[in-house]
Amino acid sequence: MADEGTLKTFQVQVTCTLCMGYFDAPKVLDCGHTFCHNCISKYWTEFLSTSNCPECKETVQSGNLLPNRGLESLVELVKRLEADLVSEKERVCEEHWRPLTSFCKGDRTPLCTLCVESGEHQNHDMVPLEQAVEELKEYFLACIDTVRSRTESVLFHKTDLESEGEVLLKSAQIAKEQMVAKFHDLHKFLLLREHFLTSKIESTEQEIIRTRDKHMEDIFRQISFHQKVVHDLQEKRYQPPTELVQDIGSMIGRYEHTNVAPCPEPFSSKERWQLWDLLDPFSKTSYPCKKQK
Repeated sequence: MADEGTLKTFQVQVTCTLCMGYFDAPKVLDCGHTFCHNCISKYWTEFLSTSNCPECKETVQSGNLLPNRGLESLVELVKRLEADLVSEKERVCEEHWRPLTSFCKGDRTPLCTLCVESGEHQNHDMVPLEQAVEELKEYFLACIDTVRSRTESVLFHKTDLESEGEVLLKSAQIAKEQMVAKFHDLHKFLLLREHFLTSKIESTEQEIIRTRDKHMEDIFRQISFHQKVVHDLQEKRYQPPTELVQDIGSMIGRYEHTNVAPCPEPFSSKERWQLWDLLDPFSKTSYPCKKQK
């Protein structure tokens, strides 16, 4: 017969972590953990909305529960060994091998006549074994009532948890819908704002191009005029004296006309600040302002 230490080791191996009892129709999950068939089914249907393993929390397929035949056989073996050990303990005292006649309430252990006479339990409350059995049965009945009361309290807490969880989940769903709606409205606003600013910037671009091209045209005309004056002066300079003095007033007038004032700034401060304001929502760090002299 196996000793108590070995038996306890086996007992741990065949104990369901959900009900803390021996496996009953053990089922193995995809992740490798095993539970009683009723325990895991109840856990998923009454306590959890998803098929997660109670041990490792991994999501598993609830339809892939396979019977653990080897563990089921081991449970039956442990039960037989336990029954044999209990049966042997019930017959005689382990120390003196005498029939058990009394029960020590202090140490919660059965005693034979030699245990009683040894004096080890003389200061303890001892009763006949038959009386102890009846008292223990009554105590167990009271324990059952207490555990049932505790179970009802836990089930009440479960109901509160489910109710509060449902309220919170609905609140979370409402918050999610409101958030999506707000971002949808914000997206629409930003899209309209983008179109408005894009149109305004494109209009500003066209105005800049028109202003630039107009001033470029004026600059081209001035340069062409200056080049023509230089060309005519060069030709006049090498003409014979009688020809050189001809129409000299017109030539000098054209030269004096080239001494014009500096070209004005093509882009006004107003145009610069309009573009600056368009960039305001994004950045104002790199606008090319005119340097002060």
